Amino acid sequence: MKLVLCLRSNAAYENAAKSLSLSKRLNDLTIAKENITTVELLKDFIEFYEADLYILDAAVPNVSEMKTLLEKSNKKYVYVEAIKEITPTIEEKFGEEQIEEKEILPQAVIAELPNHKHKPRIIEIEKEVVVSKYRTVPKKVILIGSLYSNAGSTIVATNLARALAEREVDVTYIENPIAEPNMYDFLQVHTAYPEYVDLGNEIINDRFPKNYEPYFHKGINWVLNDPRNKRNESITFEHLTLMKQFVEATVVIYDISNYMDHPEIIKLARIANEIILVAEANPIKNEYHFTNPDRTKNVVTLLEKNEIDYKIFLTKTGIKGIDMKVINELLPVPATYEMTYIPYEELIENLFKSQIYYDADTEAQLFIEEELTPLIENLLPIEIAKLKKKPQKTLISRLFKRSI
Repeated sequence: MKLVLCLRSNAAYENAAKSLSLSKRLNDLTIAKENITTVELLKDFIEFYEADLYILDAAVPNVSEMKTLLEKSNKKYVYVEAIKEITPTIEEKFGEEQIEEKEILPQAVIAELPNHKHKPRIIEIEKEVVVSKYRTVPKKVILIGSLYSNAGSTIVATNLARALAEREVDVTYIENPIAEPNMYDFLQVHTAYPEYVDLGNEIINDRFPKNYEPYFHKGINWVLNDPRNKRNESITFEHLTLMKQFVEATVVIYDISNYMDHPEIIKLARIANEIILVAEANPIKNEYHFTNPDRTKNVVTLLEKNEIDYKIFLTKTGIKGIDMKVINELLPVPATYEMTYIPYEELIENLFKSQIYYDADTEAQLFIEEELTPLIENLLPIEIAKLKKKPQKTLISRLFKRSI
């Protein structure tokens, strides 16, 4: 099937084309290599390209004229009002039913699988067996943002990515392309991967790198902001989703930082599977954010206005004597997740070593695994969440358990 896309922007075209090409339900698909935005150009394609279907974006100027032209030419077209509707719409109308993929595992592994209520169908093929069904990880898009500056979204996002990678989950970490660069220098990417391409900056400036490869480190695909580039804040929902398409992964984590109130990020939140807002156990910051009448932008208010579900992740501070009852009363909803205070000096030590806290030592890994277990078990099937064996507690960790 030959498609012609008539979409609002080049970023929207790249996004839709990438999504369509990755669809497993659309076979023998050919997409015109040019985005059609004018009636004159559309006339040329009708005459010379012989497409089977045209996709019309409601936001394109003169779209009504394009529609009339296609109808007069007896051409099939699909009219959409949102770019994200294109692939599902085409799949529904023209896609083939998916055949369940079977996973081939060594025979030795089959013997170690947990008992099933119904015995799986096993077909011997030389030294391999085919299991009709085994555990799968559903794809997830996770937004982790801060309610205010320095609440800890990056600490939560990076350590969550590491914990997922340890479970051999295909995970991508995307740094908000309009946020101040953070992880590029932290991980010393310029020395480890000198040919690194700042994907967010490229896409926002209508440049679409071919054969893009993210920085792969510690089991994670890192899509980071290069501090040598000037930040372009003309970001759109299409830019953000196109970044995900370039590094298609099972779990995609967007580290939004304190930009959750950005209107285009609110649009991204509508399609996310999980929205996590990081807040500190700091009564002053929380009181200002939630009760100050002069504050016109409130992340929680924006999310609730758009009927977007969210969960609060509370990072406990090192301030002694905090009344946690008061903290929880200030929050709009009770915190779903909590993380005990990580001493500042330990974070600085990891900064100089260019390592994520999870990788500091066995005690740090044990700490992160314990603190993030509720979140991981909410995101993954329980059998996958429990794959990672927790390090054994040492005598020191038992005697000096971390506490506020």
